[in-house]
Amino acid sequence: AVINDLLLSISAVDNENKTVATMVNYAVHAEVMDESNRMITADFPGYMRDSIESRLGGTALFFPADIGGMQTPRVGRRNFKTCKKYGEAIADEVIKSLSKSEPIATETLTVTPLKLLSEIENQRFLGGMQKGLFGDTSQALVRDSDKTYIPSAMAVITLGPAWMATVPGELFPELGQPLRVMLNSDYPFLLGLCNNEIGYILPKADWNPKAYEESMSLGSDTGRIFMKTYTDLLTQ
Repeated sequence: AVINDLLLSISAVDNENKTVATMVNYAVHAEVMDESNRMITADFPGYMRDSIESRLGGTALFFPADIGGMQTPRVGRRNFKTCKKYGEAIADEVIKSLSKSEPIATETLTVTPLKLLSEIENQRFLGGMQKGLFGDTSQALVRDSDKTYIPSAMAVITLGPAWMATVPGELFPELGQPLRVMLNSDYPFLLGLCNNEIGYILPKADWNPKAYEESMSLGSDTGRIFMKTYTDLLTQ
C-alpha cells in the first residue's frame, strides 16, 4: 500500500502582511471520531482551523487530498481530546512551515474546467438508484443504451506557483502520486471530495471485486478514465 504523508499549505496575506486565509491539504480522512460518536462535529479539521485562525488570523480551510485506501488517522483513543490534539498538531506543522516561507506576490489565478464522465458499473449503486435511495437521479445521470454514466466537474487551478487538481471522490495514493508529477509544481495540491463524491478511485491493476474499496467504487475503469482526463490536459 502507498501512504501519502505530504502536508501542503498556502497562506494569502494582504498588503499589510495580515493573513486573509490559510489553506491546508493533507491526505487523511476527518475521522478521529468513530461511529460511536452521535454528535455533529468537524472532527480534527475543526480544531486545526481554530488553532490556525487564533494564531494567524483570517480564515483556515482544510481540503483532504488523495484519501483512498483507508488513509485514516492512526490514533489510540477516538475521543474529542484526541481529536483536539491531532488537529492542533497539524496546525503546529502548518504554522512552522509557513513561518519559514517568504511571501510571493502574484496576480495570477487560472481555472481550467474539465468534465469527467464515469460509467456506473457497480450493481449495488445501480440498484440503489432504481429504488430511490439516492433521491431523484434522473437529472444527474447520463444514459446511453444499456449503460449509465455520472458526470463530474473537475478543474486544474493555478495560483502563482501552486497547481491544484480537484478530485470528485477518494483517490488512491497510487494514482495521486503520478497526478502530482503531472502537475509539475513544487506545490502540487490535490483537492479531494471536490464537486462530487463518486466513491473510491483506484488503479485498475489493483482491482479486487471482493474488497471493500471496490464495493464503494463506480467500477474498475474509473481510475483509468480519471487519469486519462488529466493526462490529456496536462501533457499537451
